[in-house]
Amino acid sequence: LGANFTVAIIPVVAYFAYQGALLPRLLLLLSVFDYAIPLIPGKGFFRRWAELTEMNAGIESYFQSELVIEGELRNDKNYLVVSHPHGLFGIATGYYGFELYRRFGSITLFTAADVILMLPLLRRIMVWWGMTKVGATPLKRSLRQPFPFNVVQLQPGGIAEMFYGTDKEQIILAKRKGLAKVALQTGACLIPNYVFGANEIYSRWFGPASAAAQLSSVLRTSLVGWSGRWGVPFSPIPNRVKMVVVLGAPLNVEQVENPTPDQIDQLHRRYVEALTALFDRHKGRMGEEWVAR
Repeated sequence: LGANFTVAIIPVVAYFAYQGALLPRLLLLLSVFDYAIPLIPGKGFFRRWAELTEMNAGIESYFQSELVIEGELRNDKNYLVVSHPHGLFGIATGYYGFELYRRFGSITLFTAADVILMLPLLRRIMVWWGMTKVGATPLKRSLRQPFPFNVVQLQPGGIAEMFYGTDKEQIILAKRKGLAKVALQTGACLIPNYVFGANEIYSRWFGPASAAAQLSSVLRTSLVGWSGRWGVPFSPIPNRVKMVVVLGAPLNVEQVENPTPDQIDQLHRRYVEALTALFDRHKGRMGEEWVAR
């Protein structure tokens, strides 16, 4: 969401800065400083910033949300929280992340598209919140960090899944076996996570067969059109819908430095079964009408 706005704002700021407007010139100056100061994704978490921007009370009030965490975390283990569905963006990450911190002291890092690290100011804000790169190498590096940075969130559906779930619950998982491979290589426990209502928080305009979806795949950045509350196009204000966030019990994974395809397939099947069971256990919390869709 922030990336879409930033991309749209940059040329506007540049134009008014060229015309001599003071505020746009200050923003451009800040952007220069932002690029000049080193930034290390996965290592730049700013605890005070995260505390100042914590929004759990507002989320619970606005969405009448529920949060269910079935398992417990240990300080001597690392965890990969695998989140579904993607929706417009991972709105629930901070929500459950703060609760994991409150209960267990763990700080949740989250993965995001590398393109965000190219966007001035937004990139620093995201890293302050705990953003890390989504590639296999940086993900494995993040999953080897000691407590309290022992939780990492991943949305395996990626940009492609942002175009799914516009009229029914859909996720991309059958071919997303990289999460199993990384878990095996690092020995990180897998935590299935489903966010009921994520697909309704913003109304997205295009489906997976659209030109926008195909172009997004080629450019490796999201070109998603959406509307928020009251049908306002590109509104940051979300629809006021019910949201239920559930995290299943961790699946223990034995570390295998060079896992075989069979080991990867076996863990992937185990994860799919756990996620399916988690979905079936908690879908009733959304109400009969939602379940019957």
